Amino acid sequence: MLISLMTFSGTFYILAQNNTGSDIYLTSYNDALGSTFELMLGQFDTAKFGTNTVGSPIVYFVFVISSILLIVVMLNLLIAIISDTYSTVDML
Repeated sequence: MLISLMTFSGTFYILAQNNTGSDIYLTSYNDALGSTFELMLGQFDTAKFGTNTVGSPIVYFVFVISSILLIVVMLNLLIAIISDTYSTVDML
């Protein structure tokens, strides 16, 4: 999960570096990491994706792929934790 989080953060940061104007929302990698973490939890703002951006279709494509992939990874972690707990309790 950490690798996919860092990968998508880097992608969003690189795409944001080509933007000009006052709507730049990712000025550092830490901002991109925090924004991607919020995306993973379900809190995101796509209002700034389409305004004055370079490669807007690419940003939306990466956004959709990261939304789906990060949620699937989180669900797999949840299933693994529940399975491990169930096997521990089942042995008792």
